[in-house]
Amino acid sequence: MSKLELHTFDVKLDKTTKVLTAIVFFTLALTIYLLANRVILYSHKEMLLEKIGLVVICITLITCFVFSPRKLILMNKELIVRCRAYSKHIPIKDIVSCTFHSEIIDGSTIRLFASGGFGGYYGLFWNSKCGKFKAFFGNRSSTFTLKLVSGEYVVLGCENCQSLINELTSIINRPQR
Repeated sequence: MSKLELHTFDVKLDKTTKVLTAIVFFTLALTIYLLANRVILYSHKEMLLEKIGLVVICITLITCFVFSPRKLILMNKELIVRCRAYSKHIPIKDIVSCTFHSEIIDGSTIRLFASGGFGGYYGLFWNSKCGKFKAFFGNRSSTFTLKLVSGEYVVLGCENCQSLINELTSIINRPQR
């Protein structure tokens, strides 16, 4: 941990998300096996639809693996959402407020381009309360909402999120940011 890094918070999946991830992964892996077996057995035929299906399913699995959130890292000047293959940086100066237990995630939330439980919840969502928003979390009961200067909302979640909220709020409320 560097001297600029205050704390690291793990993003853990709740039981429902773990079960959903296991079921979807097993189903997709079985589908890949069956499609690949069919393409190999009937390699003398065109099999274009099967090949396209195989590519789409493989891309889906890889994308979900790459974008699933793993850690939230709070630093003096930014909050970093760390995924397996990339990081999203949110400057502290761009955060207007931080509220516990996001009311944004409710029954009216629609996935626009997102995962609704396969490896976590991440991507672009929409609901009538705030319009489009981004989300990166694993456990639906430990979420919080950041409102940014741009008016954008970001829903995050991690283990011990109350501690992160307290630290983040104290940084946001400091006179010089």
